[in-house]
Amino acid sequence: AYKCLGDLYSVSSATDAAVYYNKALELAKKKFGEESLNFVEIEESIGKILLDRKEYYKAIKKFKKALGIKKRLLGEKSIPVADTYIYMGKLFSTNYWLKAIEIYKELLGDTHIKTIEIKETIANLYIKSARYNNSLYVKAISLYKEIIESFRENDAFIYNSKIARDQELVA
Repeated sequence: AYKCLGDLYSVSSATDAAVYYNKALELAKKKFGEESLNFVEIEESIGKILLDRKEYYKAIKKFKKALGIKKRLLGEKSIPVADTYIYMGKLFSTNYWLKAIEIYKELLGDTHIKTIEIKETIANLYIKSARYNNSLYVKAISLYKEIIESFRENDAFIYNSKIARDQELVA
């Protein structure tokens, strides 16, 4: 229940959310131990709050701890591990996003919506850095073309998406 309250408060009050997450974390630690997915889920929720607060050093400690436990419990190639790589990518570099995309491609396929969303994020990161490295611009274009092809293969409906607006630029 404390985790649910933390989730609810995370939308409006990071301070209140942190209080409930910390209570939930203590309960999860007592009931399941630190080497449990229940504990890790709450640890990551606290990391997200810290990320929003721009407390990056504390956030990365939470994410690294969560990543280590997830790898031990689930193995290197699992969706929860990939999700943690995404949070770490928000703090560090595109390399973590690339680790996540490889896992998503292998487990869900190239045309799964989550894989496509991550491709779009990576392409956007490449574009932001392209003024310093022209080859990143080429990589971004290539990713956008892959995204468009994925939608074509799935016969997907594109609604209110940046991808739809960008299609004309890269097609």
